[in-house]
Amino acid sequence: MSIVDSINEIINEKLSKFENEESYIELSEFYSQLKDRGAILKQEFNLPAIDTIGRTLFQEKTRPFKEYIEY
Repeated sequence: MSIVDSINEIINEKLSKFENEESYIELSEFYSQLKDRGAILKQEFNLPAIDTIGRTLFQEKTRPFKEYIEY
């Protein structure tokens, strides 16, 4: 079983416990109302792409020495 399958199984087990609780139902309805009225928006962040190779760090450490000298 993959990690994703394990996580989905746990989420489904926990969700089934909460589906019948009154406070969960009220909160779900409240959230749905807010979403329908446009009060809940997906947040978007202007973050740079992930540097998986370490190019940024590599370039920082390999800059020519003259760039470090202050005049």
